[in-house]
Amino acid sequence: MVDGSNNVDVEKLISFSKDLVQFLKEDKDVSFLKQCKEQSNALQSHCHTEHQTLQNSFQVITDEINDLDRQRDSIEEQRKLLKKIEQDQLRSEMKLSLYASVTSIIPDLDDQSKISGPIQFTLTYPRYCGER
Repeated sequence: MVDGSNNVDVEKLISFSKDLVQFLKEDKDVSFLKQCKEQSNALQSHCHTEHQTLQNSFQVITDEINDLDRQRDSIEEQRKLLKKIEQDQLRSEMKLSLYASVTSIIPDLDDQSKISGPIQFTLTYPRYCGER
């Protein structure tokens, strides 16, 4: 009927039109085509609904993944902070131990508003010049 140069073979077009008219003359053929079109529309509608449902599910899952990523980042930050706090606490304990060993003062940690605690004395006896 139509070739690449947009020329129409009129004889073939008329023949095709006659075949189509002959086919559509019978009521059962027209109703069959109508039924096929209705089924096609119903199928298309169903596919569209399924597609929309899948898109919504995909969006929900994507949002949940993003929330989990944020939670993971938050947990990582909390772990780093906890590790820093533990390191600071260990450093403080080591300083306290050093201060206690240098000053011989054991601090009272229950009352942190002031520096207090028992002083430990180590008595040393003086040496006399005449001793051997």
